[in-house]
Amino acid sequence: MTNKFFKSRFYLAALLLVILFAGLYACSEKIASDETSMSVQANVAPSASVFKTASLLPDVQISSVILYAGQTMNAGTVTLSQTDTNADLAYDAIKVTYTLTGDWTFDTKVHFYIGTGPVPTNTAGNIVPGAFPYILTATSNPFSFNVPFSDLGFQGCTALPLNVAAHAELSSPTLGKQTGFGAGTTTGNSWFTFYTVTLTDKTPPTASNVTTTLGCLSDVPAQTPEVITDEADNCALASVPVTFVDETTSGTCPTTITRNYLVTDAAGNTTAVKFTIVVNDVTAPVWDTSIALLPKVVDCGALIVFDTPKANDCNGYSLSFTDVTAPPVIANGLISTSTTRTWFATDACNNKSGSLSQTITENCPSGPPTGGTPCYDTSSETAWAAGTKYVTKGNWATYVPYANAAKTVNLYAGQTKLIGTASFSANVSGQVTISVNITAAGWELVPGVENVKIQGYSSTPPAYNPSPGLFANKLTGSGTTATITVPAARFYGVHLDVQLKVQVPCIVQ
Repeated sequence: MTNKFFKSRFYLAALLLVILFAGLYACSEKIASDETSMSVQANVAPSASVFKTASLLPDVQISSVILYAGQTMNAGTVTLSQTDTNADLAYDAIKVTYTLTGDWTFDTKVHFYIGTGPVPTNTAGNIVPGAFPYILTATSNPFSFNVPFSDLGFQGCTALPLNVAAHAELSSPTLGKQTGFGAGTTTGNSWFTFYTVTLTDKTPPTASNVTTTLGCLSDVPAQTPEVITDEADNCALASVPVTFVDETTSGTCPTTITRNYLVTDAAGNTTAVKFTIVVNDVTAPVWDTSIALLPKVVDCGALIVFDTPKANDCNGYSLSFTDVTAPPVIANGLISTSTTRTWFATDACNNKSGSLSQTITENCPSGPPTGGTPCYDTSSETAWAAGTKYVTKGNWATYVPYANAAKTVNLYAGQTKLIGTASFSANVSGQVTISVNITAAGWELVPGVENVKIQGYSSTPPAYNPSPGLFANKLTGSGTTATITVPAARFYGVHLDVQLKVQVPCIVQ
């Protein structure tokens, strides 16, 4: 009996050791020893996907905890963020990011739990990573993956508390292989930890920028948030509040007015939108036809007063005009002089109207009486004997080369009007006679002044504008001819003061 008893005790002890080692092996492999005690099924095929870059909405961080290796060693962080995986302007997943520091590396797997229920544990209350729903091979550092909101039952609006446990298989050249967990609260008799986060609405409302183009500053509407008409929010049944922020104005022609608004949902998420008003005036002023600029006839000597037109332009305008007086017309014993004023209206953006004109005619008795003296009008000009310009730019004054032989050159008034000739005699005993002959109709020397001025040069004249008043040889001629004898020289500047004399109708006052 004693041997049988001890044999039975031995077999029982051996069986217990087998069961104990089997349990320890199961824990080391992160596999639950009692699935009936778990709140989720072990090794569920994960719906988490390797993180892909989304656009439009930036990630919003929910939490970040230290990733501890071997309970006490800081190996990095575990960060949770809301992310928009399909760029539809709405957050739809949690991005989980493991980031290791120092010489820590991933030793293949990460195990992750997130949900409304308790973290999976065994009968002893210890966390069982092998029962976590998300088991992935870490291929980079940082390593990220997405957990869809649909896995968590989160619709994006009502706050949802969640339990989180973040496990990682880690390795260090100096510390070897270690188990890592995101910092939190322990459970059971293990140091494995979990923590809690709360999902809330982080998706900002949507609204579109608005741009309108106007032609007049007076058409710019008053500031009102009602210009933003398509504001919406993922959690709002009615419209989302829109508030005015500020306004800026820049530029002229066009002028750009930018009004900034803020759309804010019930969770405090905001979206900035702009209402841009471009005032681009491309329309010229239009004449007001109610004011008729009719032709006028006034008596001789009367004050000539033009009417002032009016134009219409929403941005204001300014008036400009030119006056043109036509040559007098003699008919029926009258000399009629007509002056036409032509108006233009130009607005602030330099848009110019068409012309608008008014003509006023002054009638005076014509003359002279029979046997009276005709009336003339004169206009003065400067004339030079044609040759080489003193300077290449600016003044057109010219000098004449002379080689002791007789020669004749043209005379020009006002640079381009041919009015006659200047003749140089041969050199006789060191003297040269210069004769001017004005042949163009109506032209003559200006009477009563030193109207002929001549300067001789022994070498090429200096290249600067000449001063005829300082020329050495001067003569007061009359009519259309003049002759003067001067010392022989190699070059001559011959300057004349001339006038054009035109007969005009006489006005009898």
